[in-house]
Amino acid sequence: MTTSSSSARPAADPRPARVAAGPGRWLAALLLTPLIAGCATSFGAQTSQVYQPGPGITVRDSDVYVLNAFIVTDGRGNGTLVAGLINQKPARDALEAVSVTGPGGKPISATILPGMIALRDQSSVQLADTGAVRVAGALTAGVNYQLGLTFKNAAPVTMTIPVLGKAGEFQSVPLGPVPSPTTPSH
Repeated sequence: MTTSSSSARPAADPRPARVAAGPGRWLAALLLTPLIAGCATSFGAQTSQVYQPGPGITVRDSDVYVLNAFIVTDGRGNGTLVAGLINQKPARDALEAVSVTGPGGKPISATILPGMIALRDQSSVQLADTGAVRVAGALTAGVNYQLGLTFKNAAPVTMTIPVLGKAGEFQSVPLGPVPSPTTPSH
């Protein structure tokens, strides 16, 4: 005779058994997520690169890039435009004119000493090396001025740039009054 037992086993649950995620697993997942996400960029990520910002303004809206532009003044009304000009096109270009406007819209005299600055194709020119663009007028260190650059082929560039005093790293920037044009004697 078979007897039936009141302590019958419950029917087996068809769902797989779940492993409880204890506090240790949650903590490990929380700590490892940023590390795993950071590995995707490796050690060459832009955020880990050294960046030394220059004091000037950079504009890349034309075929000629203007990098780190500012004016260095001697405090006596003489200044020199400092900027890197990079011709991005595979054709020659030239800086033909420079305009500077001070606070309140007051025009400041700007002269390209050689008349124009040639820009070879896909090359750069550093204006600070020669002091080729001289500025004369009411220049005040610490004040922003409007700069306009006109090129032979590239679109003109207009930007607001700072005026800095000739101190520290700017001691070697050539400064002085704009030379007056010489007239040949007859």
